[in-house]
Amino acid sequence: MTFVLDKKQGVQKQIMAYFREKILTGALEQGERLPTVRTLAGHLSVSPLTVTRAYKKLEVEGLIKTVQGSGTFVKSRGESEQISHDDGLENFDWMLSVGDNLRRTQFASEFSVESLSKGYNMFTSLFRGEDYPYERISELLQKVVREDHELLFRYSPVNGDHLTRKTIASYLREKGLIKVKAGDIIVTSGSQQALNIIARTFVSANDVVLMETPTFPGAIDSFQNQGCDIRSIPLEKEGMNIEILEGMVKKLKPKLIYLTPNLNNPTGILTSIEKRRMILDIARKNNTIIIEDDPWCELVSQSGAPALLKALDTDGHVIFVKGFSKLIGPGFRVGAIYAQGTILNRLTTAKANADLGSPLLTQRLLAEVISSGLLRETAAKLQKVSQERLDIAERALRKHAPEYLKWIRPDGGMNLWFILPRHLNADVFLKTYCHPNNLSFLSGRLCYPNEPEYNTCRVSDSALKTSEVESAIRLFCDLLRSYCKDDEGDQKK
Repeated sequence: MTFVLDKKQGVQKQIMAYFREKILTGALEQGERLPTVRTLAGHLSVSPLTVTRAYKKLEVEGLIKTVQGSGTFVKSRGESEQISHDDGLENFDWMLSVGDNLRRTQFASEFSVESLSKGYNMFTSLFRGEDYPYERISELLQKVVREDHELLFRYSPVNGDHLTRKTIASYLREKGLIKVKAGDIIVTSGSQQALNIIARTFVSANDVVLMETPTFPGAIDSFQNQGCDIRSIPLEKEGMNIEILEGMVKKLKPKLIYLTPNLNNPTGILTSIEKRRMILDIARKNNTIIIEDDPWCELVSQSGAPALLKALDTDGHVIFVKGFSKLIGPGFRVGAIYAQGTILNRLTTAKANADLGSPLLTQRLLAEVISSGLLRETAAKLQKVSQERLDIAERALRKHAPEYLKWIRPDGGMNLWFILPRHLNADVFLKTYCHPNNLSFLSGRLCYPNEPEYNTCRVSDSALKTSEVESAIRLFCDLLRSYCKDDEGDQKK
């Protein structure tokens, strides 16, 4: 067991975090035995009482179970979570002796295309294929290949095709980033690669990263895999808690602050212009980098989004990450980093180390989609579609939701953040009640870098037909009533 404690931090929380990640990512399999209290305490040079308390809290979370006289084991969480293997002819047990550097990759472990292809898919924050202008995109793709078929047979520059970077810069200037130039842009294979590049470049095991919480699971995975110390800044109505942020920055001197000011994923909260200015001011005073992740500022409700954080930045503290997948389709996998100075230079080197440059064909296709005006048209259409579906979802909730189900009304986008009663577990609800009825959503625990909230979930209506939204919400509410009723019955036994 490669587990080293930092005695300067909370030991009990570190023990819990270690086993929580190993269990949730499948590194520790269901039914696998954990070290005894005495063995683990001796290995870590801590009190047995500390280990006992950590184990008890993990048991409360439903991750492990203690069998009197036998030991402590990873708790089985249903047949649906079992990893399917081949027919047993091969033996891969030797692989258990091979170490790896993965700390957390929970989002990928929950993603199953097969389970999302049937019933009500409220797991993915993506629009339906029919919502995208696939015919016009097909025409533009043919145009790109017809006019320059050599694109198929040469590499892209490491930082991206010049025409594409020039086109992206022009688009970002329309969004208020008036100083951006083509030379400031690095084209990436989606925004997830951008986050991975930034994390690998600037984050080390001893660094502190602050993240608004709840937050995007993919971002948690990127930074936590660097072995850093992630601290959560709770979200309020208009963005992260500034008082807590300021206190943590002064005390911990973090390397990075990560946030999605325009429609936080998963809650849909919009950070106010006042808080954006305060966040930037705190970062400036402490030489802290801000990562502004922007997958969908175009989907903010018609009242419009405040100025981008990067638009307020005068000295390069903000690394701006722009995703285009939500707006023109996930198959593009094209994103962009906008940075300046030596930060830009170092990220360009990291991009070279990652893949020597993103695919040239999809870059040029994105350039055509932007320059033809199709991106603007599509974004405007998707904003209306998402608003319509959110309105239907909220009306359905007011009509069908039990009084104990709480939710956050987003400022646009495609997600609703649900808060179940504290004693309920969204994972149990999902696997035991929703999956058998072909309904899926994202468990809220994936959106917390530290201690997860098991009674939360992200429900996305964007992948549903507009005519399906009310039926899906009604089914969710009916199943929740059944779960709550059964849970009450179990507690009385």
